[in-house]
Amino acid sequence: MGLKITGLVASIVTSVVVVLVGSSVSAAGPLYVALGDSYSAGVGADIDPTKAQPIANSFDPASGTCQRAYKSYPNLIAPQYNAQLRNVTCSGATTADIVGVGPNARTPQINAVTADAQLVTITIGGNDIGFATLMGCIKNKECTASQPEAVATMNALNNDLWPRLINVFTQIKQRAPNALILVGGYPQIYPNTGKSAGTCASYLSQSEMEGWNYIQTTMNRYIKETAMTVGGNIRYVDTYAPNTVFTKKSMTGQTKDACSTWNQRVMNGYSTVSPSATLHPNLLGQQAYATLFKSYIY
Repeated sequence: MGLKITGLVASIVTSVVVVLVGSSVSAAGPLYVALGDSYSAGVGADIDPTKAQPIANSFDPASGTCQRAYKSYPNLIAPQYNAQLRNVTCSGATTADIVGVGPNARTPQINAVTADAQLVTITIGGNDIGFATLMGCIKNKECTASQPEAVATMNALNNDLWPRLINVFTQIKQRAPNALILVGGYPQIYPNTGKSAGTCASYLSQSEMEGWNYIQTTMNRYIKETAMTVGGNIRYVDTYAPNTVFTKKSMTGQTKDACSTWNQRVMNGYSTVSPSATLHPNLLGQQAYATLFKSYIY
């Protein structure tokens, strides 16, 4: 089976040919390396929005605090291509954890990327700008632009994120020159500005919604633009694209964000039964990620 690119990026593929299965691949299948943070590790996949309780035994105990879920999108994608999965995703990962020994003092994820890799996926950047800290600010107080958490996030977004992403994507490309490298954006967490805050109404103001959405869409834009700048065999997987599994609404207009009451939502709200799952893709969200990533492969 050949590996090709669909969508808008197809028009720019001129010299890069990526083969998922070919003569250089062992009988065990092509090598797929999964990198990234909690959104790739599958934190939150223990929550099925159609059920009242978390799904037991959702995480690989060998992954420890990295919390790699058995139903993360890398684990859902790999069997579809009979791929050898090398999964080094880890909750809390920053760009520093990808290319070196970052603040979490773990082995650099980049070490898993070798020249024989034919597919690499990654989500990264949210922890670099203090996603979790900003979420706490919004949840616990009126998080105005002058709050230290918001100031720190904006500084990291405007000054640090771009060069860090360039460095990460460049190093991956150098290590895996023949691989298709798919860089995922982050799915929409809060409703569109001006819409109902839904189940988040007790803490999410319209100004906070506006600020968060600006930060998240700007971050996704930087991820996309840095991926395009490095270019070659790197493609951006757009979670905000119209009519994807992330953005399709119900027949009655229900959305899939973290504030939705719809039992087909893909993002968790604040969870008391599984706190680490808060504002992460749930089981349906990881399935949606897998579907979206696979739409760039055929």
